[in-house]
Amino acid sequence: MNFNNSHSPKMTISSDELSFETYVERVAQGIVKYKSEESLVMSIEGEWGSGKTTFINFLVEHIKDIREDEKFKYEFIHFNPWLITNTEQIVKLFFKELQKVILSNSVGAKVKEFKEDFKSFVSFFTPDDISIGIDSTKIKYNIAKKLASESKTLEELKNDINKYLSELNIKIIIVIDDIDRLTDKETEHIFRLVKGVADFYNLIYILSYDKSIVSQSIEKFKSENGQRYLEKIINYPLTIPKAHEVTIKKMLKFEFDNILKNLKNDQNFLNECSTSYEWDILFQVILKYIKTIRDKNQLMNIVSFEYPIIHEDTNIWDFIVLSVIKLKVYPLYEYIKNNPNDFVIQKKNVSKTISEKFHSYEDLLAYLFPNSSVNYATSLRKNRIVDIDYFETYFSFSVSSDKLAYKEYAEIKDKLFSEDFEGYKNNFQKYKTKYNYFLNRLERETSINENAFFNTIKSYTFNKMYLEQIEALGTKNRALLNIDKYLEHIYINDLKLPLKIQIELLVRFKNNISEKMKNKMKEIIQKELKAISFNDFVENKYEVSIIEEFPKFEVSLKTLANQWNIAKIPLTNSQGELLNWWKNNSETE
Repeated sequence: MNFNNSHSPKMTISSDELSFETYVERVAQGIVKYKSEESLVMSIEGEWGSGKTTFINFLVEHIKDIREDEKFKYEFIHFNPWLITNTEQIVKLFFKELQKVILSNSVGAKVKEFKEDFKSFVSFFTPDDISIGIDSTKIKYNIAKKLASESKTLEELKNDINKYLSELNIKIIIVIDDIDRLTDKETEHIFRLVKGVADFYNLIYILSYDKSIVSQSIEKFKSENGQRYLEKIINYPLTIPKAHEVTIKKMLKFEFDNILKNLKNDQNFLNECSTSYEWDILFQVILKYIKTIRDKNQLMNIVSFEYPIIHEDTNIWDFIVLSVIKLKVYPLYEYIKNNPNDFVIQKKNVSKTISEKFHSYEDLLAYLFPNSSVNYATSLRKNRIVDIDYFETYFSFSVSSDKLAYKEYAEIKDKLFSEDFEGYKNNFQKYKTKYNYFLNRLERETSINENAFFNTIKSYTFNKMYLEQIEALGTKNRALLNIDKYLEHIYINDLKLPLKIQIELLVRFKNNISEKMKNKMKEIIQKELKAISFNDFVENKYEVSIIEEFPKFEVSLKTLANQWNIAKIPLTNSQGELLNWWKNNSETE
């Protein structure tokens, strides 16, 4: 099993799968052409999983390329506040990172003065004391004390810092990603920090978030319109281009193909799984739910990890759709898992109660549990979830010990369809308790080959209960099966079958063989009946009931009656009753 964690945000434009490049180039050019000293706040807005982080990675890469070509001086800070659990620590760490970058680009006598100014400025926004108790965190500020101890006002400190940054002739790009992961309080703190506190000269902020989530968070915390609040903060909002459905489909198909190729080198298997019609139907169903890159990545994490475990005993398309349900509608996934009788093939359709409860997902249910008889025939050939024999495998990741795994099925079929009768015979004994499952599955095949039919007839002595099913399969391909040939081979050229079985075979196939073959078989049976002696019954070479066949094949019983009169050997009650019947019948001949 190859679990490939390849779903992280892309780092370089060379791995662009979402056609971001042109958009990224334009935004990057806009940033480097921004010459004003005033701080700039940009937003990269999009739903979770839309590719915001990937877009930012590409943007930073492109800005660096432009800087190298045109000698621009840019520094980058990637600040991740959601990794910090304390709001005050977020502020403290932010200023620490900012100071480090500024000082790394500073030289001269003014550095010491800047450090003092910056430290004094930061002290206004970080607490005097933090004490952490069992129940809460206590934070103490003393603004009056700070103001009394400082020789400069807050505004003077900020002006001096701005003057210092202006003379450095650099721009610092600060990326703050995943703001939508923060608490309501932390979210508001970040925006206030960016716009009201740390809006220093030559700083460019790139903020990444889901606008709807952040707006709701602001409304909860500040009780004001979240959209309007953001309009006051953001100078230049950008919306991530929505991934085209064609792009998502292409990416999914590529990754599904890789999973399948890693699982099996069997070309027939790959060809079956590459049926364009099946994939097209699948994508029509799932692309309604898999809309973003994150959706795609989460689905692929499930499929790439779980499907290889049970791929031989499940259907790839059904597994994908079930994984979509697991990802997007977990209560429905649980309901299906815990209520197989509401879904499996015996029901022929999904119950009204289920349809009403999960009405919005009828397309997913219809795909997994089709109610068309034509669809059933197709479904049952492919280990689909609608088949009760494979249903539980989709959830337990193994085949029940009383069921037939794909490897076992393939092994039995291989022996049945081969010319190796002894190999088939041994294999039958090995899987005797599962043979019903095998034949039920085999019935879903379009036809059987000659060896399968021949081996079953030859094994009639120990396998007679399955001949009818094999014969039924044979009738699907009458041109292939020449029953005359098989029976002639068995009766004349090959096996010496017990007489009773010879008779049973003649009765079973009398409507499917030629008159010539019937007469041949009848002659062989008559010949053996005539050769039976009374002593053969005594020695248990034949069951006494065989005498009932004598009249049917027009063979006289007089010889046996005479032998019995001479022998006068006592028999069991049942034998005696039958032989008395036989004796009476022989006397009337």
